[in-house]
Amino acid sequence: MSLDIKRIPIQPNSSDFEEIWDIYINSFPEEERRHRDAQENLIKEIPYYHCEGLFDSKKIIGLFFWWDFPMTRFIEHFATHTEYRNKGIGKVVMNDFMPEKDTPIILEVELPEDELQQRRIKFYQRLGFHINAIEYLQAPYRVGEPFSSLLLASYPTPLTPSLSSYFASDCLPIIYLEHYHSIRQRNRE
Repeated sequence: MSLDIKRIPIQPNSSDFEEIWDIYINSFPEEERRHRDAQENLIKEIPYYHCEGLFDSKKIIGLFFWWDFPMTRFIEHFATHTEYRNKGIGKVVMNDFMPEKDTPIILEVELPEDELQQRRIKFYQRLGFHINAIEYLQAPYRVGEPFSSLLLASYPTPLTPSLSSYFASDCLPIIYLEHYHSIRQRNRE
């Protein structure tokens, strides 16, 4: 299989967004996804949030949602259509993405509790990511949902204290805006 994969920005009003959305809802459990209106608002209103489709020729084969902050890039969601999994697409996409900028990359990975989760972690480690041994609780995408225990992976080096602090104070409140907004509202009441 010859892989000529391109990452192309997708807007919510495009026909491609429907295919991207189908891959999204079929690849991630509900608690790991944004509501559709929240996703569309991010794409329209936040210039450093990127919703990209993965295309092989003109066919959509996956999605890549990521943030471009001044001091780091954060990969939020990355998935391929089920019929294209385990064909090397993830490696091709990441090998193109990683050297695009000099800023470190951060992403969340599940705890290695089963074989699939262990395989995902090993995939990122083979690419050069470091699994950071720090306690990390992911804020929920949906108000009222519980936090999730995850691990942070970083590239090209382990997280430094300054990058970890920047990510926690400057990036997470933007990434999980709905959750942080809800907390601020409750604190005002």
